[in-house]
Amino acid sequence: MEPATNRLLQLMIVSGALALLFITPIVRSYMFPAPEDVENDAPPPKRMKLDDALLDAELLDYMDERKKVHAIKRLRELTGAGLKEAKDTIDAFEREYHAG
Repeated sequence: MEPATNRLLQLMIVSGALALLFITPIVRSYMFPAPEDVENDAPPPKRMKLDDALLDAELLDYMDERKKVHAIKRLRELTGAGLKEAKDTIDAFEREYHAG
């Protein structure tokens, strides 16, 4: 066999081995997903209504300390509300809460 052909054959073997090295984990992850990746039949967490969430002790503490960002995060945590809805709710609540 000529040296050029021999070298080409060696390169093909090495590149094939490298491809297997990198592709195998990807293929394996699709064929056998990790247990945490498999969807389970657990019901989604129960979400509070906005009005009920405003009575949460932790949220009220944040309002007392005037930590608006933390209050918005807590409201979103409790209700699943979007950022704008939670911010608008906290703004309105803040006006009433600190006014009275």
